[in-house]
Amino acid sequence: MPCSYSCGEIALSDIFVHIVDDEQSVLRACSFLMGSYGYKHKIWSDPREFVNCVDPHTKAVLVTDLRMPHINGEHLVEHLCSVQSCLGIIVLTGHGEVNTAVKLLKNGVVDFLQKPVDAEILNECIKTAWQCSLDSYRDWLNLQIYHDLNAKEKKIYSLMVGGSSNKDMAKEVNLSVRSIEVYRSNIMEKFSCNHLTNLVRINDQLQERYKLLNF
Repeated sequence: MPCSYSCGEIALSDIFVHIVDDEQSVLRACSFLMGSYGYKHKIWSDPREFVNCVDPHTKAVLVTDLRMPHINGEHLVEHLCSVQSCLGIIVLTGHGEVNTAVKLLKNGVVDFLQKPVDAEILNECIKTAWQCSLDSYRDWLNLQIYHDLNAKEKKIYSLMVGGSSNKDMAKEVNLSVRSIEVYRSNIMEKFSCNHLTNLVRINDQLQERYKLLNF
């Protein structure tokens, strides 16, 4: 899903970067680079520890090597994709691994860079990945709100985003128009929307990212 990236709106001090690589020299170099750009960061030499310790539903960037023992970068990305991770992922590759990296782009990886990595290019990729993480986190929170709706609310939600009038919705769910108005107001409040177009946009984003809402 495209990211609404805007460099001017990003506070670099807000960005958090996880770096996963089994080579200590790479970790040290990346850690120094992250510090020089003012990014908060944490290094991980074992991808298993990263998986066990990091909540995938947080706002952060992940810079991971592709070839590692125990869990390689490809399997790490597949795992994060399976749990609907909010992390913005950048994959570092060696020579001859481009085909694998291109395949990972289809699993939500923001970008891949070949080693040795150019510092400025990595910096720009991190900014883009951070915005992707913010977008993913926003959508994930809205997905939780949707899941928390009861059956009646989900039905009315689907009618709302489908463009039904209050009168038509009242007939569809066998409620009074006044009751529909109350349901609408509550649903809009839960999603922090002040206009129906905002709710429709949220629904479009959820459909595009998760393809779960089968109305």
